[in-house]
Amino acid sequence: MKKTIWACVVSIFLFACSTSKTTSGNTTGVTNGSSYANAVLIYERSEGKGIAKEYEWLKAHYPGHAVVSQALNNNKGVPYDIITITTSDGTQKKVYFDISKFFGKL
Repeated sequence: MKKTIWACVVSIFLFACSTSKTTSGNTTGVTNGSSYANAVLIYERSEGKGIAKEYEWLKAHYPGHAVVSQALNNNKGVPYDIITITTSDGTQKKVYFDISKFFGKL
């Protein structure tokens, strides 16, 4: 009986570890922020922490960038922050963040 229970626990654990999670329609696995489909998903529970994580992500991926603007948008019922930056080499680009995990939460 113990072996059967142990086998079930191990099976569930292995299944859980092997499944991949996609969110916001991102089926490519790319989270570079280049579009809605490739938006960076921010896992936070409050707006303050979520916005801070967006800026941490930008700092880590685009050192020396400057923020030009930030806009809230909705795509297919999902809220996004679209932050327009100027990279350190002078290129302007939009970075998409899926904020559904923290938007509207204190």
